[in-house]
Amino acid sequence: MTETTQTTRYHLPNFNLVYSVWRRNTPVQAPPDGEGKCQLRFGWAGSVVGATATVNRTTVAPAGMQGIPTVLLFPRGSDLRDSFSATGGPWDGDTAEVPKGSKRYYIIYHLEYMYPGFPNEHLAAQTLPCYSPPPPMPPPPIYQGED
Repeated sequence: MTETTQTTRYHLPNFNLVYSVWRRNTPVQAPPDGEGKCQLRFGWAGSVVGATATVNRTTVAPAGMQGIPTVLLFPRGSDLRDSFSATGGPWDGDTAEVPKGSKRYYIIYHLEYMYPGFPNEHLAAQTLPCYSPPPPMPPPPIYQGED
């Protein structure tokens, strides 16, 4: 009788850093809305986004950086929100500080569950570094209806 073992080519990352996270309208000067464990990785050339973005937050990914994002990896079940789950514009995701207390901020613009249903399932976030504390986004305008 032979024994079969299930293996995965991509192993679960080591979540060796502590992060702090602020929700969309919370300034980073306030206490964080949450914290947890993560791993920080530099982005890859295939994930290049626009050279600059300044949408009521701050200037992110200056031209000298060519817009290559940083990737944050989180354990399954982490509570983070990207720009697509927010009610505002494309840069409205959570702001993470990695490592906690470092004053290095990252705006989360896209989250994706990696390898769902497998032992190495985790959450990957594409981010853009933010070189100064980002101010909170103003709340979206309230629809008043037709006059």
